[in-house]
Amino acid sequence: MSSEDRPRGMTAASIEVSDENEAIAVTWEDGHTGVFSWGFLRGACPCVLCKRNHRGVDISSIEPVDGVWLVDWMPVGTYAVRLLWSDAHETGIYSFEYLREIAGAANVTDERRQEAQGGAT
Repeated sequence: MSSEDRPRGMTAASIEVSDENEAIAVTWEDGHTGVFSWGFLRGACPCVLCKRNHRGVDISSIEPVDGVWLVDWMPVGTYAVRLLWSDAHETGIYSFEYLREIAGAANVTDERRQEAQGGAT
């Protein structure tokens, strides 16, 4: 699918990596921004090795992975990014469409984890 065929908003206008916040912010062409913690993205890896099947990712079952950090990333054409993790995993290709789909889940998951940590102290 060429960038002209993709629905507006499914191509990233910018990607910002924050080592300090351990997060990646993706802003799409339509101005929507999604912020993803590294642990959430590692847990949401869409590759067959991580999912153990060829079906789509079940967004409700994404579990963040603790203790990993982003080592490097690279664009894959104009439709995705490939992320290299500290656990040497690099086969996941995260399409911008997929990232847009899981953006809401990323915020909900991070909020639940913060509430659980706050409740434990």
